[in-house]
Amino acid sequence: MAARLGGDLGGARRLESSRYGYSARYFDLVRESWRRYQQLGPSGLREQSRAPHRHPLKTSAEIQQEVATLRQKFPPSVPPGSSVSSISH
Repeated sequence: MAARLGGDLGGARRLESSRYGYSARYFDLVRESWRRYQQLGPSGLREQSRAPHRHPLKTSAEIQQEVATLRQKFPPSVPPGSSVSSISH
């Protein structure tokens, strides 16, 4: 079938999915679930977290501490939420 579509396997998947009334994304989900089941058994079918495993742009703890120290040392001269800017022009 892929040869008939000029080697476009994505096109073949779309053709098959439209034939059965399912989206290509649905078939991807089934394929991924089957792969996880084969690797991990029934536990592979449990819902998995989508949260990132690492945060490369997260501010380091020492910089966070330094900012907190500076905020205590130099409190704002204008109350938070005030419409007046603390920067003069």
